[in-house]
Amino acid sequence: MGKASSNKKVARAAKAGGGRARAAGERNILFPSMLAVVVVLGTLLVVYARDERSAEALAAPLSNEDHWHAAYGVYVCDDLVPDLPEFTAPQNGGNHTHGDGLFHIHPFSPARAGENATLVNWFEDAGAVLGGGEQLEDDRLGVPGGETYVEGESSCDGVEGDPIVQVAVWDTAFAAAQDEEPDRVVTEDFGSIRFEDDGMAFTIAFAPEGADLPAPTSLEDLAGVGSDLGVDPADVPEDTPPEPGDESTTETEGTIEHGETEGDETTSSSALAPEPDS
Repeated sequence: MGKASSNKKVARAAKAGGGRARAAGERNILFPSMLAVVVVLGTLLVVYARDERSAEALAAPLSNEDHWHAAYGVYVCDDLVPDLPEFTAPQNGGNHTHGDGLFHIHPFSPARAGENATLVNWFEDAGAVLGGGEQLEDDRLGVPGGETYVEGESSCDGVEGDPIVQVAVWDTAFAAAQDEEPDRVVTEDFGSIRFEDDGMAFTIAFAPEGADLPAPTSLEDLAGVGSDLGVDPADVPEDTPPEPGDESTTETEGTIEHGETEGDETTSSSALAPEPDS
């Protein structure tokens, strides 16, 4: 009886030892497998981050290549204020204006190219003219001359409603010139506003929410700097010549009498014909 009991104890001990050995063996196999998974995931994350940075770097406007322009205006309460004076960014380079109411976006480094070509960065380069700090903040607007307007503190005499900082964005200056509504009006997170293409238009305002924000008066100057205004010339209707016998004319001087030549008058279609692009 005692011998049988001893044999059972030995068997149980051997069985337990074998189980521990198997568990240790399983752990030895799992560890390198888990390590391999971690390495693979880490590699994928590095590749993804690098691709994201590459895509960001390649996004337009491209550094040392693109030179874009956008029209802008600063609107306070119920009136446009003077444009920013001429400046060239002392660092990063590229961002500048000639005091012409135009953003000149000409990045010389990745710090101002691609995803970094933002409204906030442009105004920061301009000397923090907009915003109470180093950038355009969500609740304040500083304009040329040094005055800063703050939501909840500054008011607009004679204007109904509480004024807020807001930015009207037209994706094409042509749409703004046609008195179309802005594509969007941004009231927060101004750092997300990016120069996405040549020939955009912006009105940065301190006015009541829902106010009718005017388009910049510098829109017509975009054509002078060669910007893409967002319109296909083929979409602009041409004037048709008058039908024979059409007596619709405009006089150049006085009243046309019988016997005067056609040189003294011009047709209305000629007067309205668009000039060739410069």
